[in-house]
Amino acid sequence: MDETGISPEHRPPNIIAPSNEKPHSVTSPRSATMTLIACANAAGSNIPPYFVFKGEV
Repeated sequence: MDETGISPEHRPPNIIAPSNEKPHSVTSPRSATMTLIACANAAGSNIPPYFVFKGEV
């Protein structure tokens, strides 16, 4: 099982960097995130990814 957070509002600025380096962009920690959970086993079986969206209070 693996879990990661994805920001659906990610809009990186235009970045100028040398072609031999990977550019990095910084996102705001205040933006909402969506959780993505994926599961697999050693035999190669897996289940579809599970998305967790922000709920309403």
